[in-house]
Amino acid sequence: MLWLGGLLPALALLPPARAFAMPYEDLRWPALTAGLIVALALLLAGTRAEPGPIRRLHRFDPLALGAALIGGGLLLSALASPAPLLGLRTGLREIFFVGFALCLALRPARGIELAWVVAALLAATAFEGLLALAQGLLPSPGMPGGRALMHGTFEQSEVLSSFLGAGAAAAGVVALTGGAGRGWRLAGGLVLAAAATAIFIAGGRGGALAGAAALAAGLLVRRSSGRPSPTTQARWMMAAAAMGVALLAGLLWLALPGTSARQGTLPARLAQMFDPESLSIRHRIGLTRITGEMILDAPLTGAGPGRFAAAFGDMQARLAEHEDEGAIRAFNELTSHLTPMEAHSDPLQWWAEYGAAPFLGLLLMALAALWAPMPRLRAGPPWLAALWAALLALALGMWVSYPLREPVRALLLWMLVGLLAGCGAREEKKPAADQ
Repeated sequence: MLWLGGLLPALALLPPARAFAMPYEDLRWPALTAGLIVALALLLAGTRAEPGPIRRLHRFDPLALGAALIGGGLLLSALASPAPLLGLRTGLREIFFVGFALCLALRPARGIELAWVVAALLAATAFEGLLALAQGLLPSPGMPGGRALMHGTFEQSEVLSSFLGAGAAAAGVVALTGGAGRGWRLAGGLVLAAAATAIFIAGGRGGALAGAAALAAGLLVRRSSGRPSPTTQARWMMAAAAMGVALLAGLLWLALPGTSARQGTLPARLAQMFDPESLSIRHRIGLTRITGEMILDAPLTGAGPGRFAAAFGDMQARLAEHEDEGAIRAFNELTSHLTPMEAHSDPLQWWAEYGAAPFLGLLLMALAALWAPMPRLRAGPPWLAALWAALLALALGMWVSYPLREPVRALLLWMLVGLLAGCGAREEKKPAADQ
């Protein structure tokens, strides 16, 4: 677990580098795969050296059933694809990460291991948030500043905000609930402030809404556990922290170079959600419409693993033959000049590209991981609730983003699925003769 936790900030330090063909076009994908192979080897060696409670998977286990649906559906989609070899290559990548999560769930993680993963997530979140703030606020020749430059080590501000939203949710649970020491609460509060400020300046709507919802759910679960309510002093500290973040965000907003940079901050971006004629909303309507047509065209097998961009272009051409008044949303300035590689919704893209079975399997595995630790969240360590909130933020955010198409967030999501599903396992009682 020491290796696995350290892999997250290490991978986050690597900038995206395009060198390979699909499905490993980013150099970080092979690095991630190699790191997970080492993690699995260490996990297997540790299990043999220190045998502990091993979770038994059975045919009705929702995590195993979800993994089976993904594996079988990917194989079916690859065989039905016009490019079966590409489908098999892409499918093997997805099956590897699903299998990794399944193996990780077999052995329940100890409290110290969960704390280490939380520390790694907070470290990566703090680094990305501070780097993004420096990118957006420091002057750059010929660039407007703000969200146009704020990407951390990711490709763009939306991807960055999705990661920061998950880290902020975890940091908030550590900072604002009981069970953690003073140093942990201080570190969590500082990380939450840095991540929230970066999201505000970068205008990451999906990361902000998903992170806020996950943090609220995490706080609600911890407070409904029968624990004593926060003291008056804690309430004042929380209120002061919120006002401090708001003041810092306002000052940084004033420091942004130019009006265009200020218009890209979170309030302006949230307002665009209620304007169907804004470019960003028309773009997403177009993506959703064409992706939906792709699903209706091949609901069981999908277009084939690795063929989203090609199938998207084909469907767009077919729709162009029957152009109507809604074409401005399906063929807006972005979709008409670019071929999207992502649908900005992982579940919908999985259905359109891989078919119905992987889509259902993905939802089943995410729900199983979120449900499994619920009994322990109410009285367990804060690390478990923090990781649960981070997974909830990613599970909500993947409907409007694509964490599974980017290596750092994919590592975090599948790692959390395995850890949380494993934490829900209970050690089986030994037979009376053996006791």
